[in-house]
Order: sequence, then structure tokens, then C-alpha cells
Amino acid sequence: MLAVSIDGYDKEHPSFIRDKGIFDKIINTVESAKRAGLEVSIVPTLHKLNYKAMKLYNKLAEELQVDINFSILTVSCNEIFKEYMLDDETLKYVAEEIFELNAEVMDMRTAGEGLCAVKSCGLGKNMISVDSKGNLYPCHILHDSRLLMGNIFEKPLQKQSLNLEVMNMCKDANVDNIKECKVCEYRYLCGGGCRARAFLVDNDLNAKDSYCSLFYHFHKMEMKTILQGIQDEKN
Repeated sequence: MLAVSIDGYDKEHPSFIRDKGIFDKIINTVESAKRAGLEVSIVPTLHKLNYKAMKLYNKLAEELQVDINFSILTVSCNEIFKEYMLDDETLKYVAEEIFELNAEVMDMRTAGEGLCAVKSCGLGKNMISVDSKGNLYPCHILHDSRLLMGNIFEKPLQKQSLNLEVMNMCKDANVDNIKECKVCEYRYLCGGGCRARAFLVDNDLNAKDSYCSLFYHFHKMEMKTILQGIQDEKN
């Protein structure tokens, strides 16, 4: 599947984090990919300036007859992105929209994908990222020299050739070792959220995800619905 990042939901509305006037080019790319027989998914990035447009992005996907997978803006906290950052109130709204739309969201597990117990997002274990120089990192957001795992041009990609210190850091970055997570009733549903986001904000893989309220509110609604369904079946 070809994932295509998109910013606007129609050409009449502004781009937020990408070039102005790029909407038509993106739509043309999507249509060209479809004609070539590729499956396509559009990927809007949600942030403070567009989070109320989730239904409009969903409508666009339906019109294009493609899948949609929302991403959530993940950057280090600085003045450049200050106006884009989601706070607890907006994160709660996003959680409700995700629940209502049954939307797919990167870095988030929903009942639609099948409930399963997880301890982490899988960085350095279920995923790795390779940059243009062959450097290996735990995930695509964590291209940080402190988390360099190795280089595929210097050594073959084998577990024993990877940086053991970084591998252990990734292994330890799980809900049982995160102070705020290990006392949360939904910890094994969300897996502690995004470890990259925690690292970008606090320079610590074992810090609390700054978007914790999104996951907490979503899984609270999810479990309430599941338990209500079980109760209705009993009755």
C-alpha cells in the first residue's frame, strides 16, 4: 500500500504544515497510483489547527475511494510548533472522534484491530528505521545519535551486531517501567503510547507520553462500550 501524506481536505482550505497549492498535486498522485493498480491510503497529520476536520478528511477518503490512516503531530516542544501542539482538551476531542469514526490512527491500537495485551510500541523490536547513510535507529522518529543501533554498510543486519546498550534501553521502555503507566488500568491496551514522543519532549524513553490523555480517554470509552455489550448479552 502506498501511504500519501496530505494536509488539506479540499483546495479551498489552507495547507497547515505543507506547501501552499500542493493539494491538487497530491490528489493527482493518488489518482495516478490507483490507475497503476496500487492500493492507496491518505495520511492526514492531526494538530491544533485541523483536529476538528477529521470527518472532512474521512469524507475526502470516501470520495477518492481510498483508505485513510490518521497521524498525530509528533515533534519536540519548541516555539516553532507551539500553535500546533494538542493539549488535553483537544486530545479528548480527538479521542471521541476516533471512537465515533472507528478511525485508524498510527501509534494507536483500537478494538477494530483486535484487542491484545502489549507492553510497548515495539521500538527497536518490532520496528527499526534505516536512514540514507545506512544508520539503524529504533524507529523513524528517533533518528538521534544517542540511539544509534548500528550501520548496515558496516555490519550485516543481525541481532548480535546491534548496539546492545540501545537494545536494552528499548527493551526496558515498557509500561511496567514507566512511573505513570504502571498504575494505569489501561496500560496493556495502549502499551504506553509513543516512546519517541516521550523522548522528544523529555529526553527519556521511559517518560510519560505527552498525549497520554488521548489514549486514556479512548480506551476508557472503548472498555465501557465492550462491558456494556457483554451486559446487554447477559440480559
